[in-house]
Amino acid sequence: MCGGEGVLLFRSWVRAQPSLGPNVLAAGPFHTYYFEMLRRQCSLSVSGIGVRLKTQVSHLTVWAVLVVAAGFAAGCSSAADSPASGTGGSPVTSTGGAPGTGGAPGTGGLSQPPVSTGGDSGSVTATGGTVAPGTGGGASLGTGGSPGVGGAPSTGGTSPVGGAGGSTSGTGGRGMGGASGTGGSPGAGGASGNRKATMVVRGAGTATAGDMVMIGRIVAQGFGPVTVVSDAMVTAQSVVGSDLVVISSSAESAPLQAKLKDIAIPVLCIEDAEFKLMGMSTGGSHTANTTQLSIVPAGAALVGAATGMVTFTSTPGELGWATGTSAATVVIGATMVGNAAQAVIFGYPKGAQMPGGAAPARRAGFAIRETLAAGLNAEGLKLFDAILAWVLQ
Repeated sequence: MCGGEGVLLFRSWVRAQPSLGPNVLAAGPFHTYYFEMLRRQCSLSVSGIGVRLKTQVSHLTVWAVLVVAAGFAAGCSSAADSPASGTGGSPVTSTGGAPGTGGAPGTGGLSQPPVSTGGDSGSVTATGGTVAPGTGGGASLGTGGSPGVGGAPSTGGTSPVGGAGGSTSGTGGRGMGGASGTGGSPGAGGASGNRKATMVVRGAGTATAGDMVMIGRIVAQGFGPVTVVSDAMVTAQSVVGSDLVVISSSAESAPLQAKLKDIAIPVLCIEDAEFKLMGMSTGGSHTANTTQLSIVPAGAALVGAATGMVTFTSTPGELGWATGTSAATVVIGATMVGNAAQAVIFGYPKGAQMPGGAAPARRAGFAIRETLAAGLNAEGLKLFDAILAWVLQ
């Protein structure tokens, strides 16, 4: 342990200490002086070995501290320099963490791209080797989803609440609402049903079978429930507010008389005895066992498309007619078969001069008595609808 052998052994010990490093061996004259002193001490006599050994250990401790301090100072002053490779083992280079995976694409909306977290850097250090930093993982971006699709437009009927927009949110993003659905056009409603009609019937105030047929046709023209009133109870004041007044053939002229002659409401007269009382003619009556009538071409506005001689009922009955109409203003649509002087379907526009005075509103006559009214066939119903439509114009 003395002389060159002790120096070599001490150098080897220093190299084996990672905490001291190679700088200790290059620390200057301190280690040279120390090793020379150690060599001289080893040559002293054996008799003083106990004292010298104690002194050697004490000096060794002090000089070890000085050498370590010198090495630490030298290491700090050369921190910018590349460290020397150790000989204790081969350097190991670690591999960085794997790149992070981006967010999944969003569905139904534009997504905010998610940013993934990169991999952790490597941190393995080899003994005596150089520390190599790991490579961090790259962050990938998620792909946004497509916008939602709007609702389809509704068709007809009342306008709906627009179609609903897209509602699915993409993963990592916000869904975009779809286009609003377009409301459909309002459906075409039927007749308002707000028009009011009054029918004057027999004294009992109840409708006959023939009356019910006519009431059904009136309602089909867009009227609400028809008000039925008896010939004895009706007055001009009681029908105010009506849009149409029908005098049924079941009504009797004796109690009715001319109570409704001057009302400014359209009137369809089915009772032939009322023609004269209403000022529509100078006379009139009815003929039994009748099933046909003759169409007048000039009066097409009152009879529609009917032409020639028409069978209008399935059951023979009494058909009324009028005479003494005002030739200059009356519109005649049909007459008795073989007698053109007897008007069966006729009318006056509002303000037209009638035998009994100017018409305060439209007036029309079609005297189908009870049996005929109850037995109207398809052609008869067309004739009734045509004269009803005319008087309401």
